[in-house]
Amino acid sequence: MSLSTTLDKALRAKDLATTEFAKRVNYSKQIISGYRTGYRPMSVSKAAEFQKTLKDYQFGNRAAAKFFGTVLERITNDLSYPDDPFLMIGLCNDEQADREKLEAEFDRIIRTPYSKRTFEQNRFAERYVRESLEEVSAEMLRLIVNCKELRLDLFDLVKEENQKNEE
Repeated sequence: MSLSTTLDKALRAKDLATTEFAKRVNYSKQIISGYRTGYRPMSVSKAAEFQKTLKDYQFGNRAAAKFFGTVLERITNDLSYPDDPFLMIGLCNDEQADREKLEAEFDRIIRTPYSKRTFEQNRFAERYVRESLEEVSAEMLRLIVNCKELRLDLFDLVKEENQKNEE
């Protein structure tokens, strides 16, 4: 069973709509829908975050099986408790390495003149840009919600950061 199917079942079992779950984890409905349908691949850290929010250890077990295969026994407990520094360091390193590979491939393609790129290269680059935009917009939504919660003016924060960068 795929993680998307497992996420879908977990949300159904808890009678959670995609929109409601998206609000709980501070992501857009589109991103959660992508994870739920399997259109968007789920990273280990996302699976751990979702498992923690859902408090659904079956989902955690499935995620551990998908990401770690035979290391299931050791990792299942860790995925159920994602605060374990050993696990999070390993997960961050794996995700960072994957991201760096994608970024390197994207940079290589973008340096190639458009007229010399293959259809597949253009498709990859477009998908990379769209997924990056989804991640950035999700982070922006989180930032806006956090600023609102802390009663901070986002405009003033951005202005301060720009002034620091100019100096």
